[in-house]
Amino acid sequence: MISHLDVQKIKLTELKFDDRNARKHDKKNLKSIRDSLDKFGQVEPLVVQKSTMKVIGGNGRLAAMKELLWKDCDVALIDVDNDKAKALGIVLNRSAELAEWDDSILGDLLSELDGLDWDLDGLGWDAKDVDKLIGGQGTDGLTDADDVPETAQNEFGVQLGD
Repeated sequence: MISHLDVQKIKLTELKFDDRNARKHDKKNLKSIRDSLDKFGQVEPLVVQKSTMKVIGGNGRLAAMKELLWKDCDVALIDVDNDKAKALGIVLNRSAELAEWDDSILGDLLSELDGLDWDLDGLGWDAKDVDKLIGGQGTDGLTDADDVPETAQNEFGVQLGD
């Protein structure tokens, strides 16, 4: 068990992607992450193995931060061996997938934000899905992620653009 989190601000150049990260981040996912970082900033630290500086949780966020040309970010440095790092990387990614959305409540929340003229683009839902969830009550300004043009990749294999 990890007794406490050692949260520090670290330069992105010091962090290493997990080259065996089983979680894939396509252009739609990375756009959502970039949009979230643009709107809200970093609200949770990346989880990083202290001995290797390898990202255990947050490889997608690291990729998006690099695309946005961030210089540093907050990380939770944890002192775990390689086996625990592997297991933790799996559970951090899998646990959120096991939860379900309550579409009725989600639709209400999106509708309330839309009524406040909140820009719903970038909340992770494409325009068609938002329209279904809020019952056609409005989705002005949303862009369907399928309409976003292809972009070039950087040296990390991360999509650039937008």
